[in-house]
Amino acid sequence: MADSAGNAYSEFHDGVLSASASIPVAKYLTITPTIRYSFGLSSEAKDYLDASNPSGDNNILYGGVSASFAF
Repeated sequence: MADSAGNAYSEFHDGVLSASASIPVAKYLTITPTIRYSFGLSSEAKDYLDASNPSGDNNILYGGVSASFAF
């Protein structure tokens, strides 16, 4: 992405806050839910995130779950 003068995008992009917790569910199995909040760090980054996000928002809340098996 470039600005109107043709300069390449070179700003700090985004900050991410995240939280997760490992939950043992069996002797060898652990489930880890995670939630993350991402936000633009500059006005140019916010514009870039707005343009690339289908909802048009530069603040994004997302998460997931991972499972690990260790023996």
